Amino acid sequence: MIKKNILKTQVSSKNPNKVPTKYLDVVDKLPSEMGVYYISNHENEIIYIGKSNNIKKRLLNHLTSKSKKAELIQRQLHSVTYALTGGELVTLLKEQNEIKTNAPKLNKAMRYRSFPMGIRLDETDDYPNLIVEQVKKEHIYLSVYKNMKNAKAAVFNWTDNYGICLHKTSLSNSSGPCFQHALKKCDGACIGFESPEAYRKKVNALAATFNYPYSDFLIVSNGRKTGESSFVYIKDKVFCGYGYFELNHQIKDHKQITSRLVTMENNPDVEKLIRSFLSRKRYNKLIPLNYIKAS
Repeated sequence: MIKKNILKTQVSSKNPNKVPTKYLDVVDKLPSEMGVYYISNHENEIIYIGKSNNIKKRLLNHLTSKSKKAELIQRQLHSVTYALTGGELVTLLKEQNEIKTNAPKLNKAMRYRSFPMGIRLDETDDYPNLIVEQVKKEHIYLSVYKNMKNAKAAVFNWTDNYGICLHKTSLSNSSGPCFQHALKKCDGACIGFESPEAYRKKVNALAATFNYPYSDFLIVSNGRKTGESSFVYIKDKVFCGYGYFELNHQIKDHKQITSRLVTMENNPDVEKLIRSFLSRKRYNKLIPLNYIKAS
C-alpha cells in the first residue's frame, strides 16, 4: 500500500491532469530492469513497443508526459507486457525486430528501414565502383544511412581519406579527370593513370573497415539475472540471433549455441546497429568461434 501511495504521489506531482489511478496497478507490476515492453489497447492490439533500462520508470514517463505520442498512449493504454533482455545490444535488436514484426500504429518511424540509403561495391568492371542507392534486399552494402545527404557525405569523406575516385562512384557520370585528381587526392583511376590493381587495394582497405572483427563470434553482455550472460551470434559474418547462457557453462560447439539461440533476420539496419555497438565497445567481451567445429 505504501509503495502504491508513493507511485500515486510521483504520478500526481508530474502530471497536473492526474493519471487515472487504474494505471498505478499497471505500473506497479512492471520491473525496474532493462527490457522491451508492449503497450496494448482494450482490443489487445499492441499499439506501442519500446525499450528501456528501467521499464517501470519509462512507463511513468509515458503516463506523465504531455507529448502528443504520450497523450495517445494515455488514452488507449489497457495493459503492458514486457520481456527482460539484460544486455543493451539484445535490447536494441529485440525492439527493432518486434516493431518490424508487429507494426504498432504508434511506432510509425521504426516500422520501415531506419537507414534506407546504402553504399555497395560493384566489381563488374576492372575498376570497382561504389554505388549509392536506396537499399534493396538482393544487395549487400558496405554501410547504410538515414538519407542521401549522409550517404554522399560518406563518399566525399572517403575520397579524402582513402583516395577514392569520385568518377568511380554512382555520384558522377563525367569523363576525364575528376576534381579530386586536380587536388592530388586521386591518383588517376579516372583517366587510367592508376592501375585497376592499385585502385582495388584502396577500395579493399576501405571495405575492410566495415568488416566484423571475426567471421564467427559471440558478442557477450550482461544477462537478465545474476550468473547469466547474453550473447549475439555472428556466423560467416551474418547476424543469426541472440541467446543466454549460465556463467558456469562454457560454449564448446555450435550445437550449444544454436540450442540457446533465438533466431532473427539479418538486414542492413541490424548490421549498422551491431557495428555501431561494437565501435562503442559496450560489450563485456568477444568470443571468436573460428576454432569451433560445426556440428
